[in-house]
Amino acid sequence: MLHPRKACALLILQPGKRLFWYLAMIVAAGVSLHETGSAARSEPPPLPPAEQAKANDAVLRSVIYLRSMQGIDGSWAAADKPHRLGYAALPGLTLMECGLPSSHSVIQKAEAFISQAAAKDGNTYDIALAILFLDRLSGTQSDLLQAMTEKKRIDKIIEVLAYRLIAGQTATGGWGYSCQVLDQQQHEQLKRALEARKVNRARLAPWLKNLAVFQDPDKLMVAKDPAKEKKPKKKNLEKKEPEGPQPDAGTDNSNTHFALLGLWVAQRHDVPVERTFKLVGKRFRSSQNPDGGWGYKYQLGGTAPKSQIGTSPAMTCTGLVGLAVERGLTPPEEVAGMPLAIKAATKLAVLAGSNSLLNHYIAARTLERALARDEEAKKRRDDPTIAKALQALSNFVGQPTGKTENIPIGDLYFMWALERVSMIYDLKTIG
Repeated sequence: MLHPRKACALLILQPGKRLFWYLAMIVAAGVSLHETGSAARSEPPPLPPAEQAKANDAVLRSVIYLRSMQGIDGSWAAADKPHRLGYAALPGLTLMECGLPSSHSVIQKAEAFISQAAAKDGNTYDIALAILFLDRLSGTQSDLLQAMTEKKRIDKIIEVLAYRLIAGQTATGGWGYSCQVLDQQQHEQLKRALEARKVNRARLAPWLKNLAVFQDPDKLMVAKDPAKEKKPKKKNLEKKEPEGPQPDAGTDNSNTHFALLGLWVAQRHDVPVERTFKLVGKRFRSSQNPDGGWGYKYQLGGTAPKSQIGTSPAMTCTGLVGLAVERGLTPPEEVAGMPLAIKAATKLAVLAGSNSLLNHYIAARTLERALARDEEAKKRRDDPTIAKALQALSNFVGQPTGKTENIPIGDLYFMWALERVSMIYDLKTIG
């Protein structure tokens, strides 16, 4: 059995891959330099000393390289290249994960570019990465007053970007490459509708009625009943209609993966995502392949192996992320990897030690909620769809044999996605 984080670290040591995925790999692997200052968060279990030294050296060289390659305006992509927002957010996020403080000029330049470029960007990848960068940035301020001021500003940008993603979700619960850039009126209309306890479709603005998030989930992603289909007129009988559900050509599970991660952390900034994640869950539950995995494209009912939309290791990870967010997993629990009841017990001991009846009540409610969430986590582990997907994923994970030096580079996107799944489900091994 191969520890997912160890596999990721081994791949970091391999040079010469596309910048986009190479950076994503460094972010996800979470291999921090041991002497990079207070900005680094809690480290994963250490690698064996020799491998840790190599990983540290690889990360250090990567940090030096990234710092030297930033453009004058804060992005890592030239002015005539696409995805400039994403190429500012992902390297900036990577550097912060590697310990560079948010006060560093490189991060400040990236943040200034992102804040400006985000205003008109509608690319799903770029929007999601900008949210991830800003969320990470918001947690690095040490000065309380400055942190509060910055939080309000960053929360607003994240809200704007997250609402674009929500508006960009399709009727199959996923995302394509583009999302609509909302004007101020549309943003406020969407905000009010999402925050409403119960949506009255009759009172929605016409454009909101067309959004997937306000459709009846029970009527989406379901096989059509031939008995209820309208019979074509005689003159059209010669036109043969395609049989069975057809793949969704407008979305893919890679864009969906990034949109999910962006919205996942947007929860921390009070973005309501419950309806959105419910559709995401249905997308993956309605399209799981017979072998337990998922492919790049959506296919109602799944598809046979080896087809264009057959099972892919990385997309199987995406499916598992989708099922996790459907079950209500929130970022703090994902990061901590610790049962909520244990964390609540510490708070309980402090509160219960006081003479305040209010504190006793708060302590009891805290423990009650924590136990309920731990029970939900257990149900998630016992979910047959998730269990089947993890079994499918285990077929793509194994212990490398022979030499581990100078081996051909693997699929960095898969390794990054695998590490995310391992963190979300708190898995020490897969398979």
